[in-house]
This record gives sequence, structure tokens and C-alpha cells, in this order.
Amino acid sequence: MYGSLMTEGEAAPDAFESACVPVRRLYELMVEASDVWPESERLNELESEGRSLFADDVENVTRYGVVRGPDHLMSEVRTQLEQFRMKFDVDLREGRAGEVVALIDARREMREDPSNFLTVHSGAVYRVQGGRIVFLEGFPDGRDALRAGGLPPSGPR
Repeated sequence: MYGSLMTEGEAAPDAFESACVPVRRLYELMVEASDVWPESERLNELESEGRSLFADDVENVTRYGVVRGPDHLMSEVRTQLEQFRMKFDVDLREGRAGEVVALIDARREMREDPSNFLTVHSGAVYRVQGGRIVFLEGFPDGRDALRAGGLPPSGPR
């Protein structure tokens, strides 16, 4: 097929796997940014790539209400990076209507004392269109993310 990046006989990626690409990359970028903090040149590159994962009018549902655009999220990540080194273990599941439900085990270590850390088991629901995240809602408990994504909650998270 002309213009295709696939080799002959290779199956096209399904919509869910394609939707997972920017979501996975988001967490990879946060870990890398955490590792290079505060190296400004590389950090700026990572932030620029992170911003490009989001639609300009991304809908971010926060505990304060709905925020549009990536600025709020990028600011929140920077605030976390100032204080913590972050690591993520992310399990992505297909929700209703192609939503990406992320079950997240996050470890936040204090920069000045890595033995002082917090592990959080949370979740998020993402919608992706045209390769960019257009919707994000985070949940303190991964089971709530599963419910919001139309999936049955599984054990404690």
C-alpha cells in the first residue's frame, strides 16, 4: 500500500493499541524528566514532547473542575518534579468506546532523601483522537478509573 509504514502481510494496529501510544509515552517522559531534573535543555525538550501528546483543547477533569488545554497538566507535572523523583508502573486497559484506562502504581521519592517515598495506586481515563490525548480524568483509586471506563473494578488498587 502506497504511503504505508507497514510491511506486506503485517496487520494494522488496532485502535486501542494506537490510543495507548501517547498515554504510554506520557509516563515514559515523566520518568525521564524526573531523572534529568533540573537539566533545563533536556527538560525543555521532554516538556515540549509531552505537550505535543495533548490536543490544544484537551479536557482535563481535575478535583477543581474541568480545565482546558495542556498548561494546567504541564504545570502540575513540573510542581511534582521539583519535589520528587517519580517512577511508574502502568497497566493500560481498554474501556468502553475505546477509552484507555490506566491503572497506575506511582512511586514518588523525595529528591533530598530517596528513602522518604510514597507509593500511590491510582488510575486515569484517557480518550485519544488522531494520536493526541483529548480527554483525561484522574482518580485517586484505580477502581474508580475502571468504573469510569466501564470496566468492573478488580481487587484493591
